[in-house]
Parts: sequence; structure tokens; C-alpha cells
Amino acid sequence: MKESLNKKLAFPKWHIALINEEIIGGVGVIFNDFHKEKDLYPNICALYVKEEYRNKKIATNLINKVCSDLISYKINKVYLITSHTNFYEKLGFKYLKDVHEEDDNLIRMYVKDLVSF
Repeated sequence: MKESLNKKLAFPKWHIALINEEIIGGVGVIFNDFHKEKDLYPNICALYVKEEYRNKKIATNLINKVCSDLISYKINKVYLITSHTNFYEKLGFKYLKDVHEEDDNLIRMYVKDLVSF
């Protein structure tokens, strides 16, 4: 966590959402989210918002913060794997392809072009 506070880019990097000093959500940026496409990085992972705070744009704000942060490091693409559909598309992610996870299961990979963010 301490390394994530440095201004130099390091993985993993974590963002949290707080209300009255309570962590109500978070998201990570890691090099690889346990898939076999090692050349597709960085990866957004572990997006979570407590159930009682969902549908209040908190997840959207966390993703936007990650994208802004990556842009500040001159990173122009970010990837994620998910079984969800629709949510990430609304945030500008595009389906890229199905990829193999480390256990060989297939999962959907999305990419977001940060140049047009």
C-alpha cells in the first residue's frame, strides 16, 4: 500500500472510496489479472462497492480515477477481464477478445483507450 502512494508508477496500485472514514469501495490496478495475455497490461481488478452504496456512481468514479491516474503516467490503454457485460461498455470499454485465465478457463477481456478519455 505504501508503494502505491509514491508518484512513480508501481503495481499494484489501489484506489478506495471513503464515506466518513469508512471504506465503501475500491479498485486495483495490477500488471496482470491472472490471464495468459502477459503483453496486455495494466489491468483493472477487484472493483467492489458495498451493496448499500451501489447505483450511486461510486464504481464509475473509481474507474474514472484509475483512468485519470494512468493517463498521468502516460499510459494510453488499460485492460480488464470480467464475466459482466454492459457495465464496462457504458464506461467506454470495448470487448477485445476472450482470453485464457491461468486455469485455462475463457473469460472476456475489455480494453479502454485512454488517449480519447
